[in-house]
Amino acid sequence: MREEESISVAKGADEVFATVARVEDYGSFSSQYRSTRLLSRDDGRIVLERKARVAGLPMRWISEATVGPKRVTICQTKGPLKGMRTEWRVEPEGQGSKVTITHELRLRFPFQPLEKIVYRLIIRKMAKTILSNVKLHLERPSEDTSQIAEPGGSGT
Repeated sequence: MREEESISVAKGADEVFATVARVEDYGSFSSQYRSTRLLSRDDGRIVLERKARVAGLPMRWISEATVGPKRVTICQTKGPLKGMRTEWRVEPEGQGSKVTITHELRLRFPFQPLEKIVYRLIIRKMAKTILSNVKLHLERPSEDTSQIAEPGGSGT
C-alpha cells in the first residue's frame, strides 16, 4: 500500500529541504524520536538506529537513508516494519513550500490484511506529527520548542 501526507510550510524549499535532509537530527524537532544513532555514512548512504514510542510501545529499528535532489528516501532494514519505504519531497508552493511524506508498506505474510489498519492507526499519526513539527520548527520566530507536538497529539 502507498499513502502520503502533506503540509504547507511558510519557508523556501531549499531551507525546508536542508532540514528534512538531516535525517539524523529529526529528534531535535520531533519528540516522537526518543533517540537516533548514526551507524554509518558513506557514498550518499546514511544508516541510522532509531528508538521511539509507537502507539505507546517502545520500538527500535534500523533505517538506511539516501539524500538526493529535493528527495530523501528512507527504508527500514531491520525492525517491526522491515521493508517500509518512506520518501520526503519538498516542492515550492506559492511563497513557501509543500512537504510530502509518502510511505510504501508491504507487510509480510500473514499480516498483509493489516496494512491499512497499521497505516491509519500508527504511520499516519507519526507522519502528521513529524510534518507538523517540521512546520513549527521552521516557522517559529525564536528557539521556543514548547509547541513541538507529541505523537498522537495536536496536528496529528
